[in-house]
Amino acid sequence: MIPISLTLQGIYSYQEKQTIDFRPLTHARLFGIFGPVGSGKS
Repeated sequence: MIPISLTLQGIYSYQEKQTIDFRPLTHARLFGIFGPVGSGKS
C-alpha cells in the first residue's frame, strides 16, 4: 500500500480539516510512518 494523502478532522488538535500530501515524499521510493506504540500508525 502506498499512502497518497491523509485527511484528518475532529481529532484532538485537528478540529479543522487538515490534509497531508505524501506524493512529494514518494520520489525516494521509500516511505515510513514512525511513532510510539499505541499512537495510531496503522
